[in-house]
Amino acid sequence: MSQAVTLVARRELGVYLHTPIAYVAGVLFLVLQGFSFWALVAVLADPARPAPLGAVMHRHFGGTFLYWTVLLAYVAMLSMRLIAEDRRQGTWEMLCTAPVSLESVLVGKWLGGLVFYLCLWLPTVLYPLLIALYAPPGASPDIGPICAAYLGVLLTGAAMLAVGVAASAATDNQIVAAAATFALLMLLLLAGQTRELIPVWMSENPRAAAVLAHLDMRGHMDAMARGSVSAAAVVFYVSLAAVALGAAQSLAVAGRRARAERVRRACACALLLLLAIGLNLVAARHPLVWDLSAAGTGSLEPHTRALLAELDDGEPVEVVLVSAGLELFAEVQEQVDIAIGQMALYQPLLRVRRIDPALAPEQVDSLAASLALPPDDIAEAGAVIVQRGQRRRAVTLLDMAGFSLDDGGAAALSELRVEQAVAAAIAALSDSEPLRICASRGHGELAFAPPQAGAPASADEPAAAERADAGFDWRGLAELLTREGARVDTVDELAGGVPARCRVLVIAGPTRPLAAAEARAVADYLAGGGRLLVALSARIDLELAGETAGEGGRVRARMPASGLELLLAEYGIRAPQAVVLDPAAAVAGPAQWLAGDGYGDHPVSASFGGRRFTLWLTPRALLLGEPGRAGSSAEVLVQSSAQGWAETDLAALSYGSARRDPDDPAGPVAVAVAAEDPRGARLVVVGSAVSLSDASAGRGANALLASAALRWLSGRDAALVAAIGAETPERLRLLMSPAQVQQVFAICVLGLPGALAALGAALAWWRRRE
Repeated sequence: MSQAVTLVARRELGVYLHTPIAYVAGVLFLVLQGFSFWALVAVLADPARPAPLGAVMHRHFGGTFLYWTVLLAYVAMLSMRLIAEDRRQGTWEMLCTAPVSLESVLVGKWLGGLVFYLCLWLPTVLYPLLIALYAPPGASPDIGPICAAYLGVLLTGAAMLAVGVAASAATDNQIVAAAATFALLMLLLLAGQTRELIPVWMSENPRAAAVLAHLDMRGHMDAMARGSVSAAAVVFYVSLAAVALGAAQSLAVAGRRARAERVRRACACALLLLLAIGLNLVAARHPLVWDLSAAGTGSLEPHTRALLAELDDGEPVEVVLVSAGLELFAEVQEQVDIAIGQMALYQPLLRVRRIDPALAPEQVDSLAASLALPPDDIAEAGAVIVQRGQRRRAVTLLDMAGFSLDDGGAAALSELRVEQAVAAAIAALSDSEPLRICASRGHGELAFAPPQAGAPASADEPAAAERADAGFDWRGLAELLTREGARVDTVDELAGGVPARCRVLVIAGPTRPLAAAEARAVADYLAGGGRLLVALSARIDLELAGETAGEGGRVRARMPASGLELLLAEYGIRAPQAVVLDPAAAVAGPAQWLAGDGYGDHPVSASFGGRRFTLWLTPRALLLGEPGRAGSSAEVLVQSSAQGWAETDLAALSYGSARRDPDDPAGPVAVAVAAEDPRGARLVVVGSAVSLSDASAGRGANALLASAALRWLSGRDAALVAAIGAETPERLRLLMSPAQVQQVFAICVLGLPGALAALGAALAWWRRRE
């Protein structure tokens, strides 16, 4: 049979090489390919825009919908004559009655068309060579995704040409065969794109979405062009080709053979279809991906796959993707879609829903309010919201990306933490043991958690009316943490030690100092690897010094002591009697200012720099010195601008007459710091508890900063984040002059198609001479 297949394939290939229409179609095909590649080169060589992210030829092979439409038309034109022409000329019956089986004839014709199709792709091998030629010294395109893309070319071509063979077997009219092939392939292409056309319905019908994703030819090709070859895609294309050829052998004998044979062939085709469906179901339910990219960006990390495999309790995980409104985050959004799509392949319990801020602004505002996020963070930068049951956690695209300036001075994506961030969110919501956060009471702290049902109020807790901080509390932050799967408790007594259940201890704005026994208990807690958040009170107490103001008395101002001064000093942190002022960033007087750029390069605050504002209300200065504890280190999280300073005359500040004196510490001055030591202890100190209260939540990203600090303190995400790590996306800039770009146009758009046209003309002239 193999010899018969080879003979038929050689015959068909010879017919193609002697058919003018094949050369015309081939020239048009190479013009299309050449123009697409030249457009890619123009982008890669343009210093005014960032180089595209990911595999360098990804967009060339993935193609636009128009590109695919033209490609389908070309395949229809290529396959229309395979059987219909023999039927029209009356040679089909003669061919089938020769000592060659029908199956051999069909496979041979399909194989001949496929070889000619691949021959037309052969000149495009020059494209990656040109990219390698003009790449910067020491850089070269990743060969893995390029090889995977050409594998995709082979598979898609084989499947589409098999459909063309089936359509050609059904008629003796080539035009009808071409139209049928184009229509069938276009329906298949549109089926795969339906998810983008009706995303809401797809999110409500995940099974239908999964089926359509499996049928998405363009999506499979896009993944292969990034270096990701999935077993599901290979099985889909191979089974499609097999079923189409099976249908061809049934259609080829329609009306020409005995009824028994027609029934037998139809049943065989039906069984083949059932087998193909079964194989595709197995491949879809048990995903297997080969990542051919050098950076390993085409597949999920083993830790992520293991995490998804553990979601076996039947409770679905809903992932809400809020589209980014700014073009700057378009690349990040694309990577998010890819990562979430890969996760959905491995875990059917993952339900994906999309929200477009332009179409549903009210829904976005509601999400931002419930998640304590600035509305602009979601509407402009986009977000991923992971929800499981009543627990919910949001990660904005700002937190998933790092930006830097490229060689042309344009902002370019330099680091990606998409898989890391989403996996950490899923892990936090799926943990059966909730994170315990304990808030101290009894020292005038801001309320961080509602009183436990039936529990008496602390005897030392003043009434709200007696507090200078009345109206400020952290209950909104506590609700946010509860939605993220944490549990917030209160601790009334610290002298006996911090309860072992407390993963993080929070002391939020004490207006009375902790007793010595309580301070020792907190120190012992840290010495044992505990985690502590201390937010100092921003209250300024005024009192008269002297008998009366008229007898030479003067006003003395002080800020409440926390009782933890010696403990903070062990970590090199000092909180003097001074308030940080920053007139350059003031919003309502110099003591209330916005931080926009003064963020440290620390896991808590790194994603805030230049992207988010936090509002600071009379924050206490935090000065870093030499740590007393061996091995401990302290870093700045937030600080004022260089125009700010630490005002030490609190009385003058209270009366609105503060001014900068030579003795005042000069800016930038820290208002939030973090420290840790080798024993595992972690500490965050914030200079103003009211700045992280609910009253400030809607005026900046303060609640987000507090949440990030508590997440870092807990260390719950640390192991997963370290295992997955951030990705450095591939970017390749070509060093080309405008003249060289035009030379690529001449070679790819004019030269290669022209060479094929010349070859066709030479063969035609040779045949006329004969």
